[in-house]
Parts: sequence; structure tokens; C-alpha cells
Amino acid sequence: MASAWFDYLNIRINGAPFHRELLAGKQRFDDPKVKAVFTRWREVLPYFDPKGKAYPFQEATTALLAGKTGMFLIGTFFADAAPKDALGDLDFFRFPIIDPAVPLAEEAPTDGFFASAKTANPTGARALLGYLAGVEAQEAYVKASSGIVLPANPKAKASDSPLVAKGKAMLDEAKELTQFFNRDSSDALQPTADTALTKFIDKPDQIDAILREWQAGAEKVFKG
Repeated sequence: MASAWFDYLNIRINGAPFHRELLAGKQRFDDPKVKAVFTRWREVLPYFDPKGKAYPFQEATTALLAGKTGMFLIGTFFADAAPKDALGDLDFFRFPIIDPAVPLAEEAPTDGFFASAKTANPTGARALLGYLAGVEAQEAYVKASSGIVLPANPKAKASDSPLVAKGKAMLDEAKELTQFFNRDSSDALQPTADTALTKFIDKPDQIDAILREWQAGAEKVFKG
């Protein structure tokens, strides 16, 4: 989840276009703009659980429901680890605005279905994909899920829970949508983020060195 903190701070401070360019190798991780992200992040690190890096999200969810944690940054998938009768006690808020001049962006990872171009039955594959993108399948997916996912088809009905309604309204207000670090970049770049971000949490006074190492690691990925 350290990547989510980086994503949100970067899109709040530098904007979604810069964030996507950074993750595509068109900007540098040792850029002063990225350092500004870590400088702001360092301000809130004293409020982090010092053992937070060791928690899987299921354990973190349990701590939250038990009242041992005040809040945490997580996607809606946390509901998969939460009892259904506990969801009514939970709420969320938009990641705070840092610079009002930066167009509002939100993280909204979207799952999709793909078919191989080498399929032996292209007509059937297209028919299946068309069905999966349709209202009936989308609503069945929502019903079978934890109940707080949004259908990608705008004509499909989402859950009527307050959390879903609030989340949909938040996304509707956004000017930009990003996915998540490895989705906007690649699985190959994700380990470089894991290394840099966890090192930063442990040694926040070494930002410059960490960003230089991150840039070097990213260059190997993009040249590979």
C-alpha cells in the first residue's frame, strides 16, 4: 500500500499527467517534483503505525474493525476481509487536496476481460466479451462481489450501499483517473517502488539517495 500513498501524493502535488509520464519512463524519479512528494510524505510519517509494513491488508482490516487503528489508505477490496455487518460502521473520505490548482484526480483501478488474438473461435470470443461488458453480466458481477465495486458499464446498476454511492460521486467529480502504480506502469517496475518506498519509510532522512537509486533501478527496467 506504500505505492498507493505515493500515487495519491504525486497526483495531488504534481498532477495525473506527470504521474503517468513518470511511470512510463518519460520523467525521472530523482526530479525535484518527486522529491517534493517525499518531503510532504515525511510530514505525516510520525502518524504511521511503525509495524504497518508487516501487515497484510486482512490483518490491518481486523485492527481497524477492532478500534485499534483509526484509519488507513486502502482500496475497496478491504471489504473482502470484513464481515458484512461491519461495513455499516465504516466510512471513507477523499485523499486530502494539497494544491487546489492541480486538477482533481482519483485512483480508480479498473478490471477488464481480454481474449487472445490467436483464438480459434474469434466470433465466439467477441460474443463472450460483449456479454461480459453488458448490463446483465456486470450486475451479476456486482452482486457476487463484496458489494462495493462499481460496474464499468454505465447502464448497469451498482449496489445501493452508502459507501458505493459516495465513491461513485467522488469519481464523477474527478477530472482525471489513474489506476494503480503497477497498472499505470508495469509489474516489472513495481519492485523498484517497493524497494524505494519501504526504504523511505525506514529512513526518511535519505530521500535524495533513495530517489537516485530508484531512478537507476527504473532505467534498468525501461531499457530491459
